[in-house]
Amino acid sequence: MLKQLINFANELDKRGLRKEADYLDALLRKNANEPIDRLPMNYCVRKGDTLTSITETWSAGTATWMENAELNNLKEPYAIWPCQRLLVWTPPESQGMTGPSGPSHCPPECKED
Repeated sequence: MLKQLINFANELDKRGLRKEADYLDALLRKNANEPIDRLPMNYCVRKGDTLTSITETWSAGTATWMENAELNNLKEPYAIWPCQRLLVWTPPESQGMTGPSGPSHCPPECKED
């Protein structure tokens, strides 16, 4: 995400929006020294998943199920369904987990776009 923000600041600069780019640069510099305790990860919901089970499996104490619901703009009754793609707060060391059993890989019954 940091790389995307830097690219965004550069794009603002190219478009002549220097004030906005400088503001974003200042925010990036200010927060560069702060430790990152969690990052959002893509997750594909599987049959039987609940927000609680996903949070317990992947968030490793970095978030509550409610924080993961808020991250995805879910409202009561906080319903999720198989093949739905969510963002889930995870510790930084969980990033990059891929492969057929990885969290972002949807099972075969989910139609990939």
